Amino acid sequence: MSDIQKITLDFKRSNSVLIKLHQYDKNSTILQMSCTSNGQFIKLDSSTNSCKMKVITYDDRKLYKTCTVNTDGTVSITLDADFALSPGLAYAELNVINTKEQSLYSPLKFRISVEESVYSNDAVIADDSFD
Repeated sequence: MSDIQKITLDFKRSNSVLIKLHQYDKNSTILQMSCTSNGQFIKLDSSTNSCKMKVITYDDRKLYKTCTVNTDGTVSITLDADFALSPGLAYAELNVINTKEQSLYSPLKFRISVEESVYSNDAVIADDSFD
């Protein structure tokens, strides 16, 4: 059961997008991004565009993940465990690479908020089945 979150990222206007995850979520959210320039949809083409997502997490880890350019011109990525490892606010941006022109475009950044789990997955768990 994956949650599909559709967002719009603009190349020229500030993006007030905030994605919410829970700490330790893994492959539970698919982010589907539409790119615009001053509000006008830009249809990306997989034959000339590739996309990567740059993220700096709350604990200062740097992620650079490959995205999929869809036939409808949007971009998708499944948010794996790396995105939700540490709680706090992460900052992300999409890199759109035009292989024909050898150019790089990036919509303005957006945020990913990771809510802290009740306790760490590394914690010892008390259970009624143990003495």
